[in-house]
Amino acid sequence: MRGFPLGIFYSADRVYEVSIACSRLTHYDPVAAACSAWLNQMASEMCRGASRRQAFLHARTRCRDPEVLDRLGSYERYSPDPSLDAVLCSHAALSCFMNAKTFESAVLAAINLGGDADTVGACCGALAGAYWGLSAIPERWTRVLEGYDRVIRVAGQLREARADRAPLLHY
Repeated sequence: MRGFPLGIFYSADRVYEVSIACSRLTHYDPVAAACSAWLNQMASEMCRGASRRQAFLHARTRCRDPEVLDRLGSYERYSPDPSLDAVLCSHAALSCFMNAKTFESAVLAAINLGGDADTVGACCGALAGAYWGLSAIPERWTRVLEGYDRVIRVAGQLREARADRAPLLHY
């Protein structure tokens, strides 16, 4: 859930590999890295105008992990399970996002699953934000968030820093 700024910063052609490397800093499990890369790939593409379906299909073609490919690549076959497990959590977030009609309905579906609601909700919210944009977040939610103005300012700086001026990561 902490890797989504990579999807803003890095273009779709770089974000998958960078996400894998970044995930390994705290989660050396290759399955967790593949989940992060899948979701960040989608976020990167949607931030740059791709449809949900296009972003999903491209993430599916990039994935090399069979477990992640099965669960996320066929998200509609499985019921969402808001588990602490990386694959199940990613699947729950993806499923809620792909089936939603609005930002709000996506996030509410994700957090109302229970379980690891904060992680599933954060991942689903990041996908929904990449797709529907900041203006889709209900104002009644944003006005009560402590530090909201600072978050928006930093997000704007990240947005401005992205594009082709992104520095190379050495890992």
